Amino acid sequence: SARVYRRPSSCAVRIPAGSDTLDDFRLSFPDLTDGREGASLEYIGDGSMLLSVFHDERVDITDQTDPSEVMGASNWRFWTLDLETMEATPVTDIDFNAGGVYGQRIDDRFYLLVPSDDYGSTTAYVWRNGADVSKAWRMTGWSTRLFAF
Repeated sequence: SARVYRRPSSCAVRIPAGSDTLDDFRLSFPDLTDGREGASLEYIGDGSMLLSVFHDERVDITDQTDPSEVMGASNWRFWTLDLETMEATPVTDIDFNAGGVYGQRIDDRFYLLVPSDDYGSTTAYVWRNGADVSKAWRMTGWSTRLFAF
């Protein structure tokens, strides 16, 4: 987070399919999330993105704060971004988490693999048709991929 590390804000840019150069798309996390920083961006389909947003109001950050303790704790919440309207909305069906996420589309579902604070377990969520989010399972260890075969 820019606030923790005192660095410029996070942003995202785009390289259109079939191109090797950036277009004029710029996404500033704080502009979309009430001033909060973000760290992850996943396309979940149907013109929507998933943002991992740092909620700094959950912690007291001082000059003595260890950034790794703040960044790897349950201070993150997922938000969706409608790419047509550029409106971002918090996802309340998934609890605050450590911010990490891996996504995988399988058929009409998008799976999110979300690690626990200590990365000792992973909770899988399934996002059906860009709308319903539900917990699918939890497993030991940090899982980063799913495969359909």
